[in-house]
Amino acid sequence: MKLIKMMIVLILLVMAVQNVYGFGVSPARTVVDFEPGLSREVTLSILNSQNNDMDAIISAEGELSEYVIFDTNSVSFTSDESVKPFTFRVKLPQNIEKPGDNDVNIVITEVPKSTGKGATMIEARMSVVSQLRIKVPYPGTYAEGEFYVSALNEDVTITIPVTNFGTEKVIAKANIKIFDDGGELEEIDANSIEIVRGDVGKIISHWSAPSKGSYNALVEVDYGKVITLEKDFFVGDVLVNVDDVSLGEFELGDVVEVDIVLESEWNDIVEDVYADVVVKDKNGNEVNEFKTTSEDMGALSKGTLKGYWDTTGVSSDVYELVINLNYAGKTSEEIVSVDVEQELRSMPLEFLRLNISVVLIAISIVILLIVGLLLFIRKK
Repeated sequence: MKLIKMMIVLILLVMAVQNVYGFGVSPARTVVDFEPGLSREVTLSILNSQNNDMDAIISAEGELSEYVIFDTNSVSFTSDESVKPFTFRVKLPQNIEKPGDNDVNIVITEVPKSTGKGATMIEARMSVVSQLRIKVPYPGTYAEGEFYVSALNEDVTITIPVTNFGTEKVIAKANIKIFDDGGELEEIDANSIEIVRGDVGKIISHWSAPSKGSYNALVEVDYGKVITLEKDFFVGDVLVNVDDVSLGEFELGDVVEVDIVLESEWNDIVEDVYADVVVKDKNGNEVNEFKTTSEDMGALSKGTLKGYWDTTGVSSDVYELVINLNYAGKTSEEIVSVDVEQELRSMPLEFLRLNISVVLIAISIVILLIVGLLLFIRKK
């Protein structure tokens, strides 16, 4: 009997978890601009996508919750109702002392209906929140800004949205400084804009990057007060290319040194660059594979990776080196063809020395024979 009750509890828990995913509210946030004595209705949609029989209790939490008025604080759902609207009223006072964003949480709590007498019942309460944000202007002049950067190749656009949260209009202008690791590259004075109370203005500026790479932008927005903003950004993607491939002197059957010359198009150091190389014949069959040394590439520089290819069993032919470059958490593939020609093997040095000695001895014997013959003839 105890085991049966535990199984029922587990089943009901699973059902409760499923109900959690079917309960929600929309929109997640409603923004109201403060006006003295403002009265406004706000409508929310309570979601019951699992079509459960349930009640929802609604309440308000936050410093300004007293200005939220509910006609009723509960909503009932039947199994054939998946969405139900709910309306409440915001009635603001003549003055709110705290400027800026004042948030009130509208909390909707699910209350499953009773399963009936004699049944083991688990009441799973799930709450969701819709935020009511009341934006109270700052007295006098007050603005906030941000900026974002977009790059198409080396063409960079810097956009600076400035929001006027004050009670008076402002005139905003921006100074932009661009840096890389070597220091300041350029300073840009952007055009000024006028922003009325509660509005958002955008300062837009353009810059041409000298190369792909990582940069830093320092932005100062002046509207009578100064907003300082800073951000790192990237132009393009980290890119390292194969510039050249060369083989050292060798004979077929030897281990040949393979030099892979790389060129970095990035304006900063690229650490731990290496290559996995697969050698294929003209039919696409894999002949050999090897891994190169690892190098750190300097900004906009060239470097060389060294690998070693064992040519045992390799004949004269054209081969493909499939070079998989690994750097900056990415892999790029380049294919290079190399023409391997059979070279004559030079004689071993010891063998050459032995042959030279034999020749010298033979020549000495011949000379002695000739001298002896000449002396014999002279005596006669």
